Amino acid sequence: MLLILVFLLHIHLLYSLPNMYLYDSPRRCANDTEIIDHLLFDTALHYNKHKLPSNPVDVRIEMWVQEVTSVSELTQDFEIDLYMNEYWTDPGLAYAILNPCQGNLSFDWTVLQNIWTPNTCFVNSKKAQIHSSPFRNVFLMVFPNGKLLFIPEQDRYNFFAVELQLEDFKSKVLLSTS
Repeated sequence: MLLILVFLLHIHLLYSLPNMYLYDSPRRCANDTEIIDHLLFDTALHYNKHKLPSNPVDVRIEMWVQEVTSVSELTQDFEIDLYMNEYWTDPGLAYAILNPCQGNLSFDWTVLQNIWTPNTCFVNSKKAQIHSSPFRNVFLMVFPNGKLLFIPEQDRYNFFAVELQLEDFKSKVLLSTS
């Protein structure tokens, strides 16, 4: 009986692997389509964007202010255009075991609808928008170890009153609410 169960498990695992392992040498690299199908659509992994990570997720954010477009002394608010990058790791999107042909996968905004993303927000912002001319300008890169790089190409933010402390050129600009 145990032998039959082991055999059935082996058959199940064999057919749940991407097609590249069924007929080819395991040394063959997986192309982008095979990896995407395996990560997002294969029933063996069944990636679920609604499943919360079991451990806290470290999200690294980089921001570059492109332009301060307006400052209002009357309402004590300002508007800035900035570039922002977010980095995090999603183990459910790791695909190094598939022996990828390339070092990363690049996607547009449509894939963001199918994966878990951190809910990054700016406290005290009146409005935030992603540049969308002629389409939503977003870049997503996924690495074999499950690390992701998300770049909403250009954002415009309008903040409530804040106290600005500007330091020398080599230091960061500190934004703090009053």
